[in-house]
Amino acid sequence: MQASRLWIILAVLACSIGSPLTSWAKELKEYQEEAEKGLAESQAALGILLATGGQGATTDLTQAQQWLEKAAQQGHARAQNALGDLLFSGKKDNKQPDTAKRDLFGSDSGANASDVKALEWYRKAAEQGLAEAQANLGMMYYLGIGTAEDEKEAFQWLKKAADQGLAEAQRNLSILYAKGHGVALNKEESAKWLQQSNANRNKKP
Repeated sequence: MQASRLWIILAVLACSIGSPLTSWAKELKEYQEEAEKGLAESQAALGILLATGGQGATTDLTQAQQWLEKAAQQGHARAQNALGDLLFSGKKDNKQPDTAKRDLFGSDSGANASDVKALEWYRKAAEQGLAEAQANLGMMYYLGIGTAEDEKEAFQWLKKAADQGLAEAQRNLSILYAKGHGVALNKEESAKWLQQSNANRNKKP
């Protein structure tokens, strides 16, 4: 899920291929100026750059959160999802349904205030149709992070993300079908979604 946090950075890079790295100080300044004018897209881009230290930006999680919150409060779905990523206290690389839940996050993971806020922002973005947020929200429900465990709710959100072609969601949906978690056990559906996930992962950019 780390990829969702980098989406805006990649979009910015796509518009600047071939530009020298020295130009990024100027680009960063321009983002700051536009962000201060209230432009949500620039606030989101700036927040993610500050969160990740991408392209020479100095990592500053406090400022990153502030800019992401400004964009998120304007309804910017990707900023909302990125803010959820920033607030989430667990290890996203381990957020998989085929790993023991308690071993991942401990028995008190659902009570973490930061995770509760992360869940709220994921939901706002998911309700706007953002596949990455739908996948994040589904796994939060599945693992009981920031909320009570709810495998049926997890299945519903993962299915929405999988239907949009998100490979990670398709893989996790395959596992839910294989285990009968939140849905009737169905090996054929499991195999179908795993095949689609693998196909999407192998696509060349």
